[in-house]
Amino acid sequence: MGGVDLLDSMLGYYRIHLRSRQWYKRIFFHMVDMTLVNAWLLWRRINADSYMPLYDFKLAVSEHLHKAGKAVMTKKRGRPSSILGTPTSKPGWHSLPYS
Repeated sequence: MGGVDLLDSMLGYYRIHLRSRQWYKRIFFHMVDMTLVNAWLLWRRINADSYMPLYDFKLAVSEHLHKAGKAVMTKKRGRPSSILGTPTSKPGWHSLPYS
């Protein structure tokens, strides 16, 4: 079996199913699928003594990327907490009572 035939047959096993009207999303996820299958084939060639199915390989890559993404996002959202010693309101600025 040639390289293209092997890639096409492996893409059909565990494809990322995405129904979208935006054509670029389909192309993007097809490229992600192709990249993962090619990476798995290279991993199998390098690690000939151990075996990992394609599904487990995709799962391991996705878990690793998920954990790496959490480490990168350290910026907190929302209102910053008050620092001790900083007044929350300015002296002399009061709200007017409603009449």
